Amino acid sequence: MKKGLIYLVIIFMPLSGIGQTAAEIIGQFKAFVQTTKQYSAQFSYSLVVPQEKLNYKDEGKSWVKDQWAKLELKSHTIYMDGQNRWTYTPATEEVVITKLGSSPEDLLANPNLLILKYLRNTNAKLVESTADQYELLLSPKDNRSTFKQIVLVLNAHTYAPVKIQYSGKDGSQMHVKFVKFNQISGPFPIQDVSYNSQKYKHAEIIDMR
Repeated sequence: MKKGLIYLVIIFMPLSGIGQTAAEIIGQFKAFVQTTKQYSAQFSYSLVVPQEKLNYKDEGKSWVKDQWAKLELKSHTIYMDGQNRWTYTPATEEVVITKLGSSPEDLLANPNLLILKYLRNTNAKLVESTADQYELLLSPKDNRSTFKQIVLVLNAHTYAPVKIQYSGKDGSQMHVKFVKFNQISGPFPIQDVSYNSQKYKHAEIIDMR
């Protein structure tokens, strides 16, 4: 019996060192972002903004190359270049240009780069760790931040984002679930994801920058 207990201790001792800390997981995620320069994703999401009486659900696809991104939803198409955002709405034939900021929807097209921006100003806590995924809770370091918290779920093998749950101090909520996340290898023309004014030359331009 004693030998059996010693044998079990020897077997399970190495397992206690397998778990990673929040800082280590974030380090792996940052390494993933550095090596994943271009990819495509398919996702579903919901957005709730109480002040605007908005309760919206949709599905979409995104293509990312470096800081450029294209996001296709049912109602509109979004382009981002790391600083600006172009939103084309077919129903109104309008292109609205805004600065890329802290809007929860800005997380959709290029989640990796924007999550990195949040990570610089948040404290991370590991909430749950399984064989398949890690769940992190990101809380703002500055009480003046516009968001309350962000729940980030990463694939435990690739460190790609699986889920993002954004909670704003104004009561806004956004949940994103990535159905597919694929790295793109080989040539990927920047024209495929960058905004082209000639493509929307008949649309009304509303510049709000």
